[in-house]
Formats: sequence, structure tokens, C-alpha cells
Amino acid sequence: MQKPNKTFIYVFLAVTAGVLLLGYKNFFPSGSGPDGTGNVPCINPTLPIPENLHIHPHIKIMIDGKDIAVSPTIGLGVIGCERALHTHDSSGEIHIEPNFPQDFTLGDFFTLWGKPFSSIQLLDKSADDAHEVVMTVNGKQSTEFEKLILNDKQEIIVEYRTKTSDSKTSMLTEEQALKILQDYLKKTNRTYATIKLVKDLWPTLKNPDDYYRFDLSPSTNIQDGSSDGAIVNKATGEVKIFITSLE
Repeated sequence: MQKPNKTFIYVFLAVTAGVLLLGYKNFFPSGSGPDGTGNVPCINPTLPIPENLHIHPHIKIMIDGKDIAVSPTIGLGVIGCERALHTHDSSGEIHIEPNFPQDFTLGDFFTLWGKPFSSIQLLDKSADDAHEVVMTVNGKQSTEFEKLILNDKQEIIVEYRTKTSDSKTSMLTEEQALKILQDYLKKTNRTYATIKLVKDLWPTLKNPDDYYRFDLSPSTNIQDGSSDGAIVNKATGEVKIFITSLE
């Protein structure tokens, strides 16, 4: 009978011991699990939390001028697992306490909460011709939204509101228009290999300067490799998809 390889046994025992000591979430902190926890590992109570990693940003959420309470149990829903990002009350204070250095985003916070959030949606409210989602960080307007990296003592205000006269006249940047289009495609279950901004505008389009134009290719709706197209209104963020033929 062949004897087992000793080297393999030693490696297996070492890895097993490390996982038991540190906790599997610290070996595999990334990826979205079945509970929607995304990129946030459990805190390992057997390990210290470095003081410089223990931070407290603060978020305030407003919808149509009314404050919305934050859940006091975000990141605490799984027995035996306190997430490295969590809340303890409804004040809006976010506790971040990882065992190891790792950036967390505002998107991670909303994912743990189980609520939608982006530049065009806040909780159950979506931006439209008359409403917008805006965010300030430490008093300055930010377009990072779910990509915002959380830092200590940040004051974050996210608001869904009626568009003001100033915001109605302001135009979306190319990056904002692309983000709106990507969110729209995801929401409508459309998939394209490439999304490319096209500078040439369609001559048949009324007021073409009011839009960003994008080529979407290859199309998943046809078999000949042709491209679909999309336009995003620079003022309102309204998206229109042109299937196969750019009319």
C-alpha cells in the first residue's frame, strides 16, 4: 500500500490550522455570497483590530426633505458573524472594524443593508425628469456614489429630491451618462461586450446636441454581430435604446 505524501499532509494541516485560527472570511474576504454581503468579511474575535483601521464615517439619508432612519442592525444579521462594516443604532454612524487593511465603499454599506443605491436610485426612489439623487461628502458635492471609499469622520449626505432650477440646467458628464446607461442595461437585463461613446451624433435625431450617443456591441438580440445603440439625455438622464438599426 502506497504511503501518503508527507509534504502534502504538512501543507494541508498548515492551511487548515491557519483557516481555523484566522477564520475563513479573512482568507476569502471578497465576492458576493448568497446573503448579499459582497466584499465585507466577518470580524475574527480571536484577532486584534488595529486602532488605525477602526473608523467611523457618518451618513444622513433624506427623501423629499425627510430624514430616513438607518437600520440599527446592518452587518449584524448572521449569528456568530459581526461584519467588519456595521451599525449599532439608527444615528447613521457606520462602524468599520476590520482585522486587516481593506477599503470599504458606500456601496458595501447599502449591499449589507439590502437596499439599492446609485446615482439614479436611493432606496425605493428612482431619478426621473423631475427628481434627482445627489450626494455631498464633507459639504462638497460628490459623484462617487456607491464607489465612494469610506474614511474616518466623513459626513455623507445622500438625498433624493425635486430638481432645482440650477440642477435642471446642469448637464451630465460623459462618465455620469455612462453610469446611468450601465445601470439601465443591468436593470433591463441587457448585456453587451463593449459600450463605446460615439462623438458623431445622429443627423435624424431632433436636437442631437442634447444627447450622448453610445454604440453597444455586439448585440445579444441578433446573430450577425451588428451593434445596437443608445442615447442618454444630457439634462434628464433619460435613456433610449435602438435595437439593431440606429434610427
